[in-house]
Amino acid sequence: WCRAENITTKGSKEHIERLQKWSQRGKSWAQSGLAHLYSIGIGVKKNPKHAFDYYKLAADQGHHLAQYNLGTIYEKGKGVTQSDELAFKYYKLSAEQGLADAQFNVGVSYSRGNGVAQSDTKACKYYTLAADQGHTDAQYNLGVLYEKGRGGIQSGSLSFKFYKLAAEQGVTEAQSKVGYYYASGISVTQSSTKAREWWTKAAEQGDEDAIGNLKILDELEGRTSS
Repeated sequence: WCRAENITTKGSKEHIERLQKWSQRGKSWAQSGLAHLYSIGIGVKKNPKHAFDYYKLAADQGHHLAQYNLGTIYEKGKGVTQSDELAFKYYKLSAEQGLADAQFNVGVSYSRGNGVAQSDTKACKYYTLAADQGHTDAQYNLGVLYEKGRGGIQSGSLSFKFYKLAAEQGVTEAQSKVGYYYASGISVTQSSTKAREWWTKAAEQGDEDAIGNLKILDELEGRTSS
């Protein structure tokens, strides 16, 4: 089906007819494709109800992207009754098939107790699955969990590891945290130079903590050099 999609323009009459034909034959990829068009109004009139119906058909056949999108619909209550429980159900189905965004959302659900019993341990498990795929928000949230000892393990070195992974992908709060770890020498060799480097990155993105810490570092280094 990938070759077929390359032949026609997305949202064109021919593309939509092709998706409708294969959808009627029960193909989950076509059902998910139609749902996407209805959800954003490309080639068809935007229709949240039709989007939901097609996503549901595809999700119930195990289509991982449809499961994720259905979870989003239930979480936000777009065209359906809002349900954290059903959002969690479909996020978890998608997560079990390896979708990083779904794994992250399952982690958030466990962390907050949305639609499922609160569990930092399980949140940590799913954040790790997503983080290992490079998911920046999951990496940052793991840093927080390990820093605070939520989920059973308090570890400065693991906290620093995941903050740094997120920082290297441009997450402002993570860059500020990495600067703090270097400045304080927590679980890493103390380095004002590296602290300045990371705080500068965060400050350039408007992080107030980093801006304040740079001013303090300037004052400290000014006194040292006098």
